[in-house]
Amino acid sequence: MNAGWRRVLRVPRAIGRQAAEDVGEEIRFHLDARAAELEAAGLTADEARAQARREFGDVRAARRALEPAVRRRERGLRLLRWSEEVVRDAKEAGRSLRAAPGFTTVAVLTLALAIGANTSVFSVANAVLFRDLPFPDPDRVIHAAETGLTIGGRNHVSSATYIDWRNEAESFSELGAYSFQLPLVMTEPDAPPQQVETVWMTPAAFRALGVPPAVGRLFAEEEGEPGAPRLAVLSWGFWQTRFGGDDDVIGRTITLDDQDHEVVGVMGPRFAFPDHDVQVWLSLRFASSSEGQDRNAHQWYGVGRLAPGVSVERADAELDAISARLELAYPEQMTNWRASVETFHADLTGSVRPLVVILLAVVAIVLLVACANLANLMLARFTAHGRELAVRSALGAGRARLLRRTFVESAALAVAGGVLGVALAAALTRLFIVIAPDDIPLLATVRLDGSVLTFAIIATLGSTLLFGLVPSLRTTRVDPAAVLREGRRGSAGSRSQSRLRSGILVTEIALSSLLLIGAGLLVRSMIEYQRVDYGYEPEGLTAATVRLPQPSYPTWAEQGALFEPLRDDLASLPGVTAVSATSEPPVVGYRMTFAYAVEGQPRSGPDPTEDAIQLRAVTPGYFETMRQPVIRGRVFGREDATDAAGTIVVNERLATLHWSGRDPIGHRISTVGPEGPWREIVGVVADTRHRGAAEPEPVFYIPYAQKDWDWMTWQTFLIRSARPPARAAVEQALWSYDRSLVLERFEPVVGLYAESRARNRFAMQLMATFAGLALLLGAVGLYGVLAYSVSQRRREIGVRMALGAGRPDIAGLVLRNGLALVGSGLAIGLGAALVGTRFLETLLFGVPPRDAATFTIVPIALLLVATLACWLPARRAARTEPAVVLREG
Repeated sequence: MNAGWRRVLRVPRAIGRQAAEDVGEEIRFHLDARAAELEAAGLTADEARAQARREFGDVRAARRALEPAVRRRERGLRLLRWSEEVVRDAKEAGRSLRAAPGFTTVAVLTLALAIGANTSVFSVANAVLFRDLPFPDPDRVIHAAETGLTIGGRNHVSSATYIDWRNEAESFSELGAYSFQLPLVMTEPDAPPQQVETVWMTPAAFRALGVPPAVGRLFAEEEGEPGAPRLAVLSWGFWQTRFGGDDDVIGRTITLDDQDHEVVGVMGPRFAFPDHDVQVWLSLRFASSSEGQDRNAHQWYGVGRLAPGVSVERADAELDAISARLELAYPEQMTNWRASVETFHADLTGSVRPLVVILLAVVAIVLLVACANLANLMLARFTAHGRELAVRSALGAGRARLLRRTFVESAALAVAGGVLGVALAAALTRLFIVIAPDDIPLLATVRLDGSVLTFAIIATLGSTLLFGLVPSLRTTRVDPAAVLREGRRGSAGSRSQSRLRSGILVTEIALSSLLLIGAGLLVRSMIEYQRVDYGYEPEGLTAATVRLPQPSYPTWAEQGALFEPLRDDLASLPGVTAVSATSEPPVVGYRMTFAYAVEGQPRSGPDPTEDAIQLRAVTPGYFETMRQPVIRGRVFGREDATDAAGTIVVNERLATLHWSGRDPIGHRISTVGPEGPWREIVGVVADTRHRGAAEPEPVFYIPYAQKDWDWMTWQTFLIRSARPPARAAVEQALWSYDRSLVLERFEPVVGLYAESRARNRFAMQLMATFAGLALLLGAVGLYGVLAYSVSQRRREIGVRMALGAGRPDIAGLVLRNGLALVGSGLAIGLGAALVGTRFLETLLFGVPPRDAATFTIVPIALLLVATLACWLPARRAARTEPAVVLREG
């Protein structure tokens, strides 16, 4: 460690040593003075000194008593002197930066953009990944699901399995259930119908969350049993907007889908479960025994609170063991079904975690690129001020003093960039929330709180070290005599400083190329999305979903009496060429799956049915409206009525699965079991990418008129027209039958597909923006390094030209030097991208992480930009006049 740093880092020890020396010197002064007086009175020198020491008393005790006070005084004096020097350095730094407004503006804006982007993304990550959910002991709140060993992935919980878990598990202090989010229509005599987002909750689910209501109460245990009254708890926002925050709402009756519910409570403003869209929670009533309950209908979510001392792993193992016992007891329904337990936070944010982590990594790389860029600028700036530093050193300033002077200037830039960055982060965060897809959970809780501001401070301090420390260390190692001998020419900087600038630039290019490769992959992925063949024509289709309240429309007869004439009315709207209906709209909607049996193809094992696949109920004309090709046979018509023989249409994937190379027409399928009832296959249609861009899956279709379930009270009308029909016209047609109904969803199908890939598009937009920023910084950095190198080598260039080098030779020399640095950085960046891009795999579609086209196009584009950045300094070097340079001496 050099002497300057020893002086800085050993301040406490130096103060202690200084205090000891001062106290010792003071004691010696008093002893010597008294000894001199005694010697003048006639004592010998030894007698006088001994007498003086006896009169003074215990020297060690005096030292112990005096040294703490002296140390405090010395520490205060040093702190005062250090503060005065720092203030003086800050003032000098301010004057120096004001004298270079262009450099200062570029540096501050660069830092502000990088710190602002990092702070904004961190504010989102803090809300989504790091901040605790607003429940007591949130790590104890879990999500329980069933998992299919053959189909993979987590699934909802059947009623019977949930009841068995609740009755047998000992790992939970509470284990409840809730439904998926369901829009219901609220009707009041003096108000228009309103669609309300609802969730059904058991009393135990509320208790598991552990949050008390702000007004009223929650559901009691006996109110979660069959036959109990229907109850409702309101969200704070819904209470304020719909009921004006009136406390008298408790005990009031609200009507949802023609069913009355008594309001018993209102939750607080911070409560959101399972997300912030929910407006009303309704009482979910479960039987106490699982006997007679359906285990094939997986329709509930499990939520619980771990018992004291129980881990997530232990709870998972216990539910898994219960499910294994249920498989032995009910092999036809529970074969290959197990349990999965994880924290509620992990379940809520699991799908979005990769995206947020990738964005954090991307903005961190942008910050590193910005700091590398500034480090080169600061290195050039401090080197250009070498004469000033040499003069200070010659006048007695130690290296520690020079370090502080240069580092204070870096800190001043960082603080200005940090303050502006926080202000920019507030705007960027608002923009982030506006453009972010709706499926990012907890986005409504994003805010610039203390944690985010702390992160901004740490980012600012870290930036100061990253771009300020290395240039300060390198440029304060000066030889005053050597620098001053150069006179007015200044210092060209040492060879090691030149290598350092080149190394920083190579790092900058490598990081920029890594981001550009990632952005290129996402852009290629979005291009592949546009090329997807969906198996039908989504352009020109509009989806309009209508849900009927079951109490008013309990059977298919009542439901069909509204849906069928409404479909005819919609077909008569101006510009409409075809209308049909389906139980599952493209992309969105509840994914309804059924296990099935194929006649003549018995399945071995305890479960005689095939794994569940998608079932869609459709009306006649559905395939014509969709323009979905018919491969063989026919599709549904008016003859497939309620009282007709059961029919079914399968897609190519399902036909290939069971009748590869054979004609499936005439074969029969049952959606109940191997005993029937059977439906005859009358047609095979083309596969479709119904759930976005995902690969087609096996699907069967049945006529809406032949569905066996009166609870399916909804239809999505698919309206084909050259231009989307007016929503008002569709609503008027609906209200002509029932004024209490609302359109649950009304959107062009192409918009639904765009919505399904919103997260990927969002990632592409952000990464492309940040990669472009990194490329711009890299190009500016390359230009700056080469321009500075040319300015410092003017004499060398002049000599070369005087000795016969032509202007093309000089330009080529500069270009080769610059492109050599770019090539090195690009090689490192491509190597890093080969490893790093695999983390983007979850966001890619139709493009491998090591896509050859991307790894070819991006380097070529970067080389073109780099060539332009190199050409400008090269042209400047080629215009050097040797006579003028050599006269400068």
